[in-house]
Amino acid sequence: MTAAAPGWLVNRAYARLWWGQSVSALGDDMFTVTAALWAGTVIAAGHPWAPAAVSGLAAAAAIAVTVTGPAAGLLADRYDRRMVLAGTELVRAVVAAALAGMSFIPASALPAGAWLAALYAAVLVLNGAGQVFVPAQLAMTSVLVPGEKDRVRAAALTEAAGSAAGIFGPLAAGPLMLAAGVHAALIINAITYLVSLASAWSLPRSPGSRSSGGLRQEFAAGLRAFTASSLLPALTIVTVICQLGTGTVTALNFFAVTRDLHGSPGAYAVAEAVMGAGYLGGAVAAGRLVRKAGPRVVICGGLLAAGVLVAGYAVQRDLAAGLAVLACYAAMLGLLNTAVAPMLMSSVPTEYLGRAMAVFRPAGQAAAAISALGSGWAASALRGWHAAGGNGAITVILLAGAALIITAGIRAAVALPGQAAAGAR
Repeated sequence: MTAAAPGWLVNRAYARLWWGQSVSALGDDMFTVTAALWAGTVIAAGHPWAPAAVSGLAAAAAIAVTVTGPAAGLLADRYDRRMVLAGTELVRAVVAAALAGMSFIPASALPAGAWLAALYAAVLVLNGAGQVFVPAQLAMTSVLVPGEKDRVRAAALTEAAGSAAGIFGPLAAGPLMLAAGVHAALIINAITYLVSLASAWSLPRSPGSRSSGGLRQEFAAGLRAFTASSLLPALTIVTVICQLGTGTVTALNFFAVTRDLHGSPGAYAVAEAVMGAGYLGGAVAAGRLVRKAGPRVVICGGLLAAGVLVAGYAVQRDLAAGLAVLACYAAMLGLLNTAVAPMLMSSVPTEYLGRAMAVFRPAGQAAAAISALGSGWAASALRGWHAAGGNGAITVILLAGAALIITAGIRAAVALPGQAAAGAR
C-alpha cells in the first residue's frame, strides 16, 4: 500500500492523494477568483455596498466551515476516508456545474440580490464540502505516511500544492472569465473536482473507527481528546486571534488592489497569483525550517513577521511594491500552515484526529467569518472617510488586522508548549 514511489512524493498511495488534492485545490482557487470578479465587476459594480458584497464571499466560506466542522470531523473518523473524499468531490462538481449553467442567464434577467444569493449558496456548499475533505485528507495522510519526518515532508508537499494552485488558479480564472465569461471558468472548475474524485477513488480503503456508543458518544470522545492535548487548546486560541487579523486581508484585498494600489480588476487576479507564489516559497522552505528550529519557533516568528507585513501592505500605494509585500506575507502563511500540520497530526491519536479538527478548524473559521463580515461592513459604511494622515477605511481596517496577527504571535510565544510537549497525548 505504501511502497516507496520514485521521486519525491513519499510513497505511491500518498502520491495519488497528493495529485487529487492538488487538482481540487486548483478548482478551489479558480472559483475564489471567479466569484470575487463576478461579484465585484458585474453583480455589484458601481454600488456603494460592493465591498460588503465581495467580503460576503469570504464570510460565507468561513460560515460554511464553522457550521459543517463538527460533522466533518466525525465523518472523517467514522467512515471510510476514501468514500468521504470521493463524496465531497462529487458534491462540489455538481454544484459548480449547476452554477455554470445558471451563469448562461443574462445578468440583467435577475436582480443583484438573486445573483448574490445563488453565489453565496454555492460558496456555502463548496466550502462546506471542502471542510469535510480537509480532515478526511489529513486522516488519510496520517494513515498513508507513517513517521514524523515523512509527515513533515508530506505537510510541506500539501502546502506547496495548495500554493501552486494559488498561482495558477487565479492566473487561469481571471483571464478566462474576462475573455470567455464566467461560465467557462465555472465549467473548468467543475472538471477539476471530477479529476479529484477519480484520484480519491483510486486510493486504498481506510475504514474509520465506530464505537458502540453512537454519534454523540463518539463526538464527546473527540472533545475529550482535544482537551487532553497539551497543544490543541493553546493553538486554537492563537489561531482564532490570527484569523481575526488575516480575515481583513481576505475580505478586502480586491478593494485594496483596485482602490489603494490603483490596479485594474485583472490586477486582482495577479495579486492572488503572487500570493500563491509567496505561499509556495514559504511552504517549500518550511520543511527544513521546522526540522531545524522546531514548529513553535516557526509559528511564533511567522506570525510576528506576517503582522508587520500586513501593516506595510496597508499603507502601500504602489502596485508593484504592494504585490511584493503581499508575496512576503503569503510566504509567512505558507510557513505557518506547514508548521502547524505535523503538530496537529501528532497531538492526538489518529482515530480521534478528525473529531479534534472538528473543534480546531471551525473555531478559526468562525473568527474569519466575523472578521470578513465586520471588515466588509466597515469598508462599505466608511467609504469616502479618511483618518488623520489621509488613510482611508481599508488602510485602517488592515492596520487593525495587522495588530491582531502580531498579538497572535505574542500569544503563541507565551502559550504554545515546547517541541517536546507538542507531541504529548
